[in-house]
Amino acid sequence: MKNCVFCQIAKHEAPARIIHEDELVIAVLDINPISDGHTLIIPKKDVPDIHSLDSETGNRVMEVAKMLAGAIEQEFGFNGSMIMAVNGVFQDVPHFHLHVFGRNKSNDIKFSYPENTNSDDEHLAKNAKKLREKILAKK
Repeated sequence: MKNCVFCQIAKHEAPARIIHEDELVIAVLDINPISDGHTLIIPKKDVPDIHSLDSETGNRVMEVAKMLAGAIEQEFGFNGSMIMAVNGVFQDVPHFHLHVFGRNKSNDIKFSYPENTNSDDEHLAKNAKKLREKILAKK
């Protein structure tokens, strides 16, 4: 996509603080970091979302995420890290990317679960069955 800022970063046509680069991905510091070292791992191919991500690139994204998580935790003294991807209408940039950032109790992120979720055993069993069937249908 011509106007995709992540495609431009991957081609070195837009500025970025590059942390890692190889033939499949580029990792850059997030310009709106949640914590020090917050990095985005971006496929160099134009990949709109996780559903378009090929296995080779997906595997490489996760390998780089593992490497960065350790480096971020050690370098900035975090107790752990978080790896996060957003898809669909919730993406800020319509190009798959993975966030890797450090966490401590002092910078903990609060997730607010909707009140209408159902966690009773029967409901969870039905959901598990639906997902198993969906996965099997795709094979």
